[in-house]
Amino acid sequence: MRNSLMSTYELGTAVHEQEHFMEAWESGEGEYVVFCDYRRNEGRRRLLDVTELIDQALVRIEQSDSLEASMIYTETLRAIALVTKWVKVLETSVLQHGS
Repeated sequence: MRNSLMSTYELGTAVHEQEHFMEAWESGEGEYVVFCDYRRNEGRRRLLDVTELIDQALVRIEQSDSLEASMIYTETLRAIALVTKWVKVLETSVLQHGS
């Protein structure tokens, strides 16, 4: 699951960067192309936070019975949803304020 998330994220980031490059190339205006932006830095950090939550949950699930495992699973989904909401708030703030 972790490898799949990371691979999907890396592919999406590469596509995002290629789109920016092609836009700059086709415009012919010599615009500065940002390759190391939010997706590469903060976005990746947030993804690592989520994968760490998943890894911790898997360790706890392996050491528990089925009832406790289902509670851990639900707790983990809620934690990931919370991280996702905060990321959306941060990304919206970055887009609106430009920093």
